Amino acid sequence: MTARSQAEQTEAAQRDAAKRLDDALTAILDETPGLNWKTWVEQAKAAGYKLTTETLRAVRRGDYPPSRPVSRAIEYMAGWESGGVDLVMAGDRPTVIQVKTRSNAPVPALEYDDPALQAIWEIDLLTEEERRAAIIAVRMIRDGHVRSDAARQARA
Repeated sequence: MTARSQAEQTEAAQRDAAKRLDDALTAILDETPGLNWKTWVEQAKAAGYKLTTETLRAVRRGDYPPSRPVSRAIEYMAGWESGGVDLVMAGDRPTVIQVKTRSNAPVPALEYDDPALQAIWEIDLLTEEERRAAIIAVRMIRDGHVRSDAARQARA
């Protein structure tokens, strides 16, 4: 393999990893009324993280991998355990330690066209935050952004 083809493969892998991260973060935004990239960054800054919309955009596009401080800001806002960004970029599932309330907007009653997602939403034993996290997880699995345990074991 030539150095050029190795560089092209590395670049393609970095783009794929950034796409997985972008998809996961977009899923969170889609599930959170009143949240957009600007408010995401503002809330991260209010929590003491140094993050700009330009940096977040560049990381999501795959212009460069996230630095550790940027990863920590993303993990904080996503409610992921430390290392969650790396897991998502590798195609694995992050450990959700909390689903933050990111907006003061009233939460509308949600209805899903997908009966499985609607069933998750209607589980009374889960908090709203847990239901949102479950729906995000199901969507990520269905979209192929998370590898199953069987796929991980096959790689080992």
